[in-house]
Amino acid sequence: MHAASLPAPPLASTQGEEEAAARTAVRLRIYYYQYPRVLSTAEEHVLLSSATRAVARAYRHVRDLATAIGHTNYLPTRGSSQEQHNRLSYIRTLGRKKQLGQADIKLLAYMPRILGPAVFGDVEVCDHGWRWSFALAGVDVHSGVFASEKDALAELALVQKQIHRAWPDPGHLASLLRQFLRRREDVERLATFADARLMSFALPLLGEASDMQGTLRGFPN
Repeated sequence: MHAASLPAPPLASTQGEEEAAARTAVRLRIYYYQYPRVLSTAEEHVLLSSATRAVARAYRHVRDLATAIGHTNYLPTRGSSQEQHNRLSYIRTLGRKKQLGQADIKLLAYMPRILGPAVFGDVEVCDHGWRWSFALAGVDVHSGVFASEKDALAELALVQKQIHRAWPDPGHLASLLRQFLRRREDVERLATFADARLMSFALPLLGEASDMQGTLRGFPN
């Protein structure tokens, strides 16, 4: 995400211009808010194959045990498994020292609790609501206010899936997070500008994965 922030859209003077603005809003919404919440088997296999052995083993253990016991926030403890707990501590140490690779961060973004807020940020209470913040990762950037913790966590999950691009440079991460916030403002501005009547043409696009992938390829990584 190195491209400049999108400029504010000009006022549309014709229906064609209004529809073009609406189409842009839909494309931006797809780009920023349709990242997979859960990896497919094939996608997960690719990420596991690219990660270091220790990270891949820790990821598989946490994934499998969380599923087996029905505890979505499971992490190994000394009492449950000393070996797995030691592996977790080792990986977290590598994370704090910025010694993990981008492939490791890209995989662990789908299970950020393994590294915790020291790498992946956290959600915190603030005046009038909740916000996500990377203060515990040493980066002084945070979101605006969300009405609920759930909404703040949802956007944090999206941000976490992008930070491998900036790893391990804190300055680069700060720039990436600020860019995300500026682009989010562009999305909201365009979405407000394009009313529901003009957005109706885009519904087939939202329902077809193949079209969505084509749209994603048209935006910068």
